Amino acid sequence: RQTLQGGIDAYVEKAENGYGTTDVRTRSLSADLAKSFSEKLSGRFGLSYRALDDQLNDTSDNRVAQATIGIDHSIRMAEINGNMSVDFENRLIDSGGDKSHEWTPALGLSFSHNEHDLGLHWRLQRQNYASLARIDVDTADSGLRYQYHRGPHTLGLEYLEDHREDSTGVWTRSYQLVGFYTYAFDTVLRSHTQKAV
Repeated sequence: RQTLQGGIDAYVEKAENGYGTTDVRTRSLSADLAKSFSEKLSGRFGLSYRALDDQLNDTSDNRVAQATIGIDHSIRMAEINGNMSVDFENRLIDSGGDKSHEWTPALGLSFSHNEHDLGLHWRLQRQNYASLARIDVDTADSGLRYQYHRGPHTLGLEYLEDHREDSTGVWTRSYQLVGFYTYAFDTVLRSHTQKAV
């Protein structure tokens, strides 16, 4: 069964005060579209534009145009159910005349079997400035998350890794390992009111 859903959101905002120190106008427009091609495959597409105009200071002007596209596909291996998602984001930024181009591909995988959940993700953000005087930056992050469920109890372990490198060759690496426990409960608190005799 194929379905199609979409939405459009737009607004105009003006902010000013009586002292003549603030006069900012913001215009925003976004459109999203989602379509299921089959029981296993679906896609997403979005466009957005946001413009901020400072009538008192041109260097504070900001414009962002963005396009996103994504695909989700459910998979099954033996008795294990899973889902794969692929996303791509392209963004053009003009901040007071300082222009940059960002593009971000991402990949996600998730698997579930009985009490076990496993998720993996990878994302790269590449930021390129139009000015040769600015420093371009590449940032990549990846992670692995495992959860074990037993009734209201959940035990989990998560590993995160982050890589950052700029066009001058300066780089940083960070690693994080997290363990967690969650107890879920649902109850109703009742109050008892005694009438005066």
